[in-house]
Amino acid sequence: MSQTPFDLAAPEYDSRFTETPAGKAQRDMVWRFLHKQLPPSPANILEINCGTGEDAVHLATAGFHVTATDASENMLAEAGKKFASVRMNVHSYVWDVRTPFIGTEKFNVIFSNFGGLNCLSPSELRSLFKRMQSQLSENGKLIIVVMGRNCPWERLLFSLKGNFKQAKRRKSKNAVIAKTGGENSLPVWYYSIEEIVEFAGDNFNLVFSRPIGLCIPPVYGKKAFWHNTMLIALLRNIETAIGGLKLFRNSGDHLFITLQKNEADQ
Repeated sequence: MSQTPFDLAAPEYDSRFTETPAGKAQRDMVWRFLHKQLPPSPANILEINCGTGEDAVHLATAGFHVTATDASENMLAEAGKKFASVRMNVHSYVWDVRTPFIGTEKFNVIFSNFGGLNCLSPSELRSLFKRMQSQLSENGKLIIVVMGRNCPWERLLFSLKGNFKQAKRRKSKNAVIAKTGGENSLPVWYYSIEEIVEFAGDNFNLVFSRPIGLCIPPVYGKKAFWHNTMLIALLRNIETAIGGLKLFRNSGDHLFITLQKNEADQ
């Protein structure tokens, strides 16, 4: 398989995101919402764009059966180091979501975290949602966390640097070139909840959504502010208090979205 932009980023991904205070806070919020949306364990979960396997290990430890997939061989290699402790509940393989799914197994939940689906264009997302509908069991859920169009933190940070073009990049309907680490980059698209619902069409119904990273900052910074655990905890508490307000529906570094398979299509 050809190398992906994430292959070179894989060795440093956890230190640059997963293990940072802001990264942990954002993931903890995802997990809190996720467990409210999941069926009882042991349910079958397909994770797409699993990265270094942090979510797969968490779900497997909670008793779920996880099929973890990623287009990056190096990301899965990093994940494999973690899977040893839960190997009875996790199996993994390389899979690019632009290609047909391997196998005929049905899943109770299909899950993708932290912007993996932002690497897909609108037409590719429409196609994926259509295919995923057939991979879900009765009452199955598609739970995704995508990068949204309105990230107040990002606008502020770039504006303070005088980089107003970057401050407005999420508003673009076209692909935006984003860095994945070092000199590596790839095209990404930003989406609102309404756009995701439109792409899902009649195959799914929206049942839940919340911003992730409304008050918790994105993990770009290297200054002490981004690594102040007490401050990040305070911002997380504020986000918990106000994140459900309609005013902030589409405002956050990421958007947590739950779509349920339309019963009319079952």
